[in-house]
Amino acid sequence: MNLNRRFYEQTGEHADAGQGADAGATAAAAAAAAAALAGQSTEGKVADGDAAGAEGGAGKEEAKEAVKDIAATWPADWRTQMAKGDEKMLKQLERYTSPNDVWDKAKALETRVSKGELKAVVPFPDKGTPEQQTAWRLENGIPEAPDKYTINLGEGVVMGENDKAIADDFLKALHSKNMPAGLANETLKWYMDFAQRQEEARYDGDKKAQQEFEDSMRAEWGNEYRPNLNAVHALLDLAPEGVKGRFLEGRAADGKPFGSDPATLRWLAGLARQINPITTLVPNAGANINEAIGDELAKLEGLMANKGSEYWKGPMAEKNQSRYRQLIDAQNSQKGRG
Repeated sequence: MNLNRRFYEQTGEHADAGQGADAGATAAAAAAAAAALAGQSTEGKVADGDAAGAEGGAGKEEAKEAVKDIAATWPADWRTQMAKGDEKMLKQLERYTSPNDVWDKAKALETRVSKGELKAVVPFPDKGTPEQQTAWRLENGIPEAPDKYTINLGEGVVMGENDKAIADDFLKALHSKNMPAGLANETLKWYMDFAQRQEEARYDGDKKAQQEFEDSMRAEWGNEYRPNLNAVHALLDLAPEGVKGRFLEGRAADGKPFGSDPATLRWLAGLARQINPITTLVPNAGANINEAIGDELAKLEGLMANKGSEYWKGPMAEKNQSRYRQLIDAQNSQKGRG
């Protein structure tokens, strides 16, 4: 206060003593000094003083007006005064160049609140009545129950039964966390899209694994490729219903199906030949292998009765005769095992 008073007195004295440019220069100097003490820029004040000097002197009244303007400026520690010892608040205030900026921000927020753009944060009433909890949810864009969510996964997207069971459980979890309807829909949509991508990637991986298996085992087994596979399938057909499918479609540690795993199929093929060599001749016969052999022999014997048939003539004759001998040997072998 004493410092401000001294500037008032000095400014008045110099304004009385000075004339013309001297008076303007004195007013400018006073304005600049006071502005500097108040933490303000001196650029505008000096410019005003220079203009006054150029006009031939502002005189005592102009100097007083300049001091009046200075007295209206904010003190240098206005941020500290506003923060009231709160260091975090002081850091925030350092973002603003003047209290006017703080007010502008406050006014803008007040306008948004009045327009309904911002709402006061009211926590979920955990200990409230069911009616109070439902009212809170509805006010915040959350349906009263998980099955009340409106789900739109995109045009043409329909959930299967398995997907629906997952989605229902998923929505229960989202509702328990009070997720708004729009966000819940987008979250579920992302999950379903992700699951679909995973399924497609697994399908493509299975196709690739099967092709790699076939290329590898055809090169390894040569002409025995098909008979070995027949033996494996015939062996697995002896298992209880459903076991074969679960086994071949099961997955190894690397994610590949067992049915496309070379090591697994090598072992099964060797096992099949040890247990029942005849299985390589009659694919997919299962426990009815003797019946399958009998049926095929009867068909070939029917051709044998006709000397003009493909058993005796044509490009298939040699193959049919060889097949007949194989089946007879297999049938005799089965009788010997019995």
